[in-house]
Amino acid sequence: MEAITIKTTKQDQIEANKSIDSLQKIKKNKLLKSIVKIQVEGIEEVVEIPQKAFSLFKGILEHMSEGKNVSLIANDSELTTQEAADILSVSRPYLVRLLKQNKLPHIKVGTHRRLLLKDVLKHDKETKKKRRSALNELSQQAQELNLGY
Repeated sequence: MEAITIKTTKQDQIEANKSIDSLQKIKKNKLLKSIVKIQVEGIEEVVEIPQKAFSLFKGILEHMSEGKNVSLIANDSELTTQEAADILSVSRPYLVRLLKQNKLPHIKVGTHRRLLLKDVLKHDKETKKKRRSALNELSQQAQELNLGY
């Protein structure tokens, strides 16, 4: 897995907050076209980037402004079982058990298993949706039984 990782410092967080404030004004004006032009201070040349790349840039700044570290990984990247387990916040043995139960698509490269990032993220989203649904159901039952929640 090739990833670009940014470890956010306190100074990065402060600078990202300033940038977010400026970018909010752009969003409100809805002036974004399919191409966004960016000029770096001290450099004459203007760089044109796709609007989608600009949106991704804005998302990175939003996470940095919250003090979060940021990683950029291609959606079709192949992950090792340890990398996938780290993303899902589960142990590698538990992930391997899921793979053996065919709950997550994977391929074998020799004796090693590989998973696509998009499949891991899809599984994570589905799992969170099931958890949310179960929590809502429990909350509803607690209210019906007047348990004070």
